[in-house]
Amino acid sequence: MDKRIDELKKLKKGWLDGDGEPLDPEGVEWARPIINAISFWTDSYGLYPTLQGNLQLEADSEGVDVTMLFDLKQKKIMIEGTPLWPI
Repeated sequence: MDKRIDELKKLKKGWLDGDGEPLDPEGVEWARPIINAISFWTDSYGLYPTLQGNLQLEADSEGVDVTMLFDLKQKKIMIEGTPLWPI
């Protein structure tokens, strides 16, 4: 996962056809250990930049889907996912 994080950290302003903010380097380093911990939970995940300069991690394991949005400037995480059991 470190390799992917390092690739995304290099993105410049306008990385997607003129749109897309660069990632805050300090925020990336704040998020790195959290993102790396996901690899212990599942091998099925993806890490993507957002146009706002944040990171989005999507992962699933045994029927549990999780999306984590890392606000790199405010150092906050929003987590959405499927319930672990039917409600």
